[in-house]
Amino acid sequence: MLTSIPVLQRIDTIHRLDLQYHDAIHQSAMIAQDEEQRKLRLRIITLKDDKAILGDQLAESKNRIKSISQECDSLRAELKLARSGTQTQVRAQTREMAKLKVTQLRMHIYPGLTSDLHQRPSCNPWTRCPRTPPSC
Repeated sequence: MLTSIPVLQRIDTIHRLDLQYHDAIHQSAMIAQDEEQRKLRLRIITLKDDKAILGDQLAESKNRIKSISQECDSLRAELKLARSGTQTQVRAQTREMAKLKVTQLRMHIYPGLTSDLHQRPSCNPWTRCPRTPPSC
């Protein structure tokens, strides 16, 4: 046994140091917990900022989609109008082509008919006309 320090005093010192040790461990755990809470609060703030940014981007995207949709509708209406005009023009050109083909066919069949292209001859060119030649 050590004679310089009495046993009770040694036990008291060991007990006090043990309490200080456990208190230090507890303080370290509290500091770590506080630090974790700060990290979580910072994460919450960061996530809220990210959410606000994403909300703004979403609103911008919706506005852009709305604008593009309106532009698309306008272009569709323009295209429909252009198609209608084109179809009308094609029909008119088709009628004109048919008239020109008929005229060309008449000119080929009746080469003497040049003054009035829409007038039909009074007799059939494939048969002999019973009338006199000036009337044909």
